[in-house]
Amino acid sequence: MAELGTGNQSMKAVSGHSKDNEVAHYTAQADQRRMADDAIAALARWERARDAIGVTVGE
Repeated sequence: MAELGTGNQSMKAVSGHSKDNEVAHYTAQADQRRMADDAIAALARWERARDAIGVTVGE
């Protein structure tokens, strides 16, 4: 559920947990994956833009 962006309140309602820190483990892992994916996508966009204008590394 955390991978789908479900909020803590909804996750607690479904899972039976009563405290945010009980679901924090799952949301932290999902957030880490999402941030890593976003960073890789940003790097790929930058590289494509750089290549499109003909800039090479070291110039």
